[in-house]
Amino acid sequence: MEGAMRKHKAYMGSRYIEVLEARKPDYYNAVCSTFGGGGGGYGGHHGGGGGFRGRSRSRSPPPGSERPAPPPTTIVKLRGLPFSASVDDIAAFFADPTIGLLAPNPEKVTIAVAADGRPNGMGFVEFESPEAAAAAQTKHRQMMGTRYVEIFASSAEERARYVPL
Repeated sequence: MEGAMRKHKAYMGSRYIEVLEARKPDYYNAVCSTFGGGGGGYGGHHGGGGGFRGRSRSRSPPPGSERPAPPPTTIVKLRGLPFSASVDDIAAFFADPTIGLLAPNPEKVTIAVAADGRPNGMGFVEFESPEAAAAAQTKHRQMMGTRYVEIFASSAEERARYVPL
């Protein structure tokens, strides 16, 4: 398990991979949903309701185990950027008056690069306020050119891991 977890956010060719710890029921749920989810389930073979020996298939956390909301941030991480995207392209992507968002200062836009110095499809943008960063996240999965861009709340620490200053 530790060997696999060391590969979290490592690169496979020009792409990075995410490795997350899972429990046996998570595995079985994924297999069942991939292959039809019908009969059998945990330990069964044919028919029989496909249950997990009385376990709930709900994905909600148990009561009292909810994580506290992360503190507001002014930094967002972009994933899936076109490799040809420039700092100005990224700033223009966020200039959207329909959601009250002004283009960020291009000096606050950084593009992550791979070991060979070429862009790796990730970037970070620092906005003036947490509210502007939250508004920017509403553009999650919108298109930039022919690629959709995923947008996540981030931090200065995470940005420093990908874009050393």
